[in-house]
Amino acid sequence: MTSDEGVWFPQYRNRHWNNKRYSCHTLNERTSYLDEQHVLEAASWYTKDGKPQKDSYTQTYAQQKRGVLVDEEELVGYGEYKVKNFIINLTPEYRVRYVCTDLDRARKKDGPVVYIETRNMTPSAEVIQQAVADIRKAGISVVLDRIVQKDCVRPLDPNGYPDSEVSE
Repeated sequence: MTSDEGVWFPQYRNRHWNNKRYSCHTLNERTSYLDEQHVLEAASWYTKDGKPQKDSYTQTYAQQKRGVLVDEEELVGYGEYKVKNFIINLTPEYRVRYVCTDLDRARKKDGPVVYIETRNMTPSAEVIQQAVADIRKAGISVVLDRIVQKDCVRPLDPNGYPDSEVSE
């Protein structure tokens, strides 16, 4: 297992463009290999405006570009676009992640997305303060919203929430 693999609990993200509220976010990542490429497989469970959801994605990256993950997607009507996932800082307790895209539609609405993710579901205030300082040091100015991690229904099976309760 590498330092960026395992379970992460997103604690903060920049404010959603139309004020969607996120809670109960769990992110599980693991690395595998395909030829010379590293492959990051992620499963993300969260609640958006009270509705449980699950996203899964795979990103490939070269070892020399560790911390910069590039995912190429195709969207009907828009064509191919790239999602870049930058790790601004990675420590044993937390990481700060910056996600952006070259898809105009997404860039205009949500812009880049900044996450503070921790290994502990209830991190100390000092850990969050250090992560916020990393964001400021990187020259990023965003309004951060807390992702509430209390009173959550966590994934119950390999697919996350039961099929009747989750949308993908």
